[in-house]
Amino acid sequence: MEKRTVKQEMELYLDNCIKQGNNVFEFYYDEDFDNVYLMNINVNSEENEQFIRIPSFVSYVHYSVIADNKKLNSCKIFIPKECEIEWNYGKWETGRKQKFFHSAKEIIIEEGHPQFLYEDGVVFNGNKKELLIYPSNKKDEDYAIPENVTTVGIDAFLNNEHLRRLYIPKKVRKIEPCMFDSRVRINV
Repeated sequence: MEKRTVKQEMELYLDNCIKQGNNVFEFYYDEDFDNVYLMNINVNSEENEQFIRIPSFVSYVHYSVIADNKKLNSCKIFIPKECEIEWNYGKWETGRKQKFFHSAKEIIIEEGHPQFLYEDGVVFNGNKKELLIYPSNKKDEDYAIPENVTTVGIDAFLNNEHLRRLYIPKKVRKIEPCMFDSRVRINV
């Protein structure tokens, strides 16, 4: 059986969505580079929890597709390892990552993703040197930052009201601003 092209995968996916009446994605296909860009996620309501799995044929998602969509607050979003997140690198790169990961109820990263590592709900950069997100819905009262982490990102523990004790290893040399929500009481 002949392997389908990226464009054929996208067209097949869209045909199935139309038949089932549940298309939540808008795509752009770039013929020059044979890439599919996820342009929008259409969610009907902010109230219902939904699981959204980005198709593996998607090459790129700009961070704003998720970060600027308030209807995704109640959604769990799965990002396949083939899908790269575009940040428009610059001085706001770290802040964009935090906004991206805090925009949904949970963002799940497939194992083997080159940009991120997802471990027990916590998101790290690809080499696990920076802790990016400790999810707000994680219910553990204790957490020990892994020994190889050297940086804790902006808003890393934002809105988590369950965490009471945080263990920070000596290798952590940089803690970005607003690591915690000011309303949370925690022992470090």
